[in-house]
Amino acid sequence: MYEVLLHWYPPVGVFIAILGLLGIVVPLIRDLAKMGKWEKSVWTFVMFALMLLELRSIYLDRRAHDTEQARARAEQLQHFKEIGEGIKASIADSDRKFAATMGKENQVLENITGGNSFAIVTPQVWAGLAPIPLSIRNQGKQTLTGVTITIRNAQNFNLDRPESFYETQTIDVGTLHPGELRLLKEKLTPSEHAFKAEDGLPVDLFDLDIAAQNFTAEEHLIFKKGDRIPWVFKYQVTQQYIKSRHGKTIKFGYNVLANQKEWLGEK
Repeated sequence: MYEVLLHWYPPVGVFIAILGLLGIVVPLIRDLAKMGKWEKSVWTFVMFALMLLELRSIYLDRRAHDTEQARARAEQLQHFKEIGEGIKASIADSDRKFAATMGKENQVLENITGGNSFAIVTPQVWAGLAPIPLSIRNQGKQTLTGVTITIRNAQNFNLDRPESFYETQTIDVGTLHPGELRLLKEKLTPSEHAFKAEDGLPVDLFDLDIAAQNFTAEEHLIFKKGDRIPWVFKYQVTQQYIKSRHGKTIKFGYNVLANQKEWLGEK
C-alpha cells in the first residue's frame, strides 16, 4: 500500500515549498488589508491543508522507510538462516562421511586384527569313527590369520615322563574367513582309562590353545563314551585376561566365549 502511495504522492518538502511560495506570492498579488474575511479564510485553509499534507508526506515517508528497513532485515535474516542451514547441512554431511570413513577404517582394522573373532574345534563324532576327525570354525565376523591349535591332554602331564609336557600336538590352520568351517586331517583318540563320569562311563579331557592374530582362546574339549556311537562331546571356550594388578602380583580372570553344556553326538 505504501509503495502505491509513494508512486503518486509528492516527495517530502513539496508541500512545505508550495506553502512558502504562497507566503511570498500572495502578498505580492493581493493587498492583505483589502482581503475579505472569506478570502482570508480560504488562504488560511489552503495553508493549513498544505501543512497537513506535508506532515502526512513526512509520516508516509517514515513509514515507507521503516517498512523497507524491516523488509531488508527480514531478507538479511533469511539469507543468514539459509547460510546457517547450509553450514549445518555441510557439517552433518561431513560428519556422515567421517563416520562412514571411520567405520570403514575400523572394519579394515578389525579385519587386520581379527576383532573379537575366535575359532572352535568341533570333533566329527557323528561319523562314528575312531580316531575322531576334527573340524574348526571361525565363529566371528572378522578373518582370523595365523591360526594354530596346540592340543594337550592327561598324557602330556605324565609325572614319570617330564618331557611329555613338551610333546604336544600342534596344528597349523592358517587363515579362517568369517563363518568358515574347515575339516582337519588331524584326529583325536580319547582314552577309556582317563576318568569316569557320574554315570560310570569313561571320560577324557583335551585342552586346546587356539591362537590367532588377535588373542589365544582355550577350548576345554570333553569326551564321554556314547551309547550308539563311540564318543559324544561338549566344550567350553575361554579367554584369559588380567583382572587386577597389585605390585608384582597379577590376578587373571576368564571370559567365557562359548559354553556347550549338553553332550553332542547322539541327539
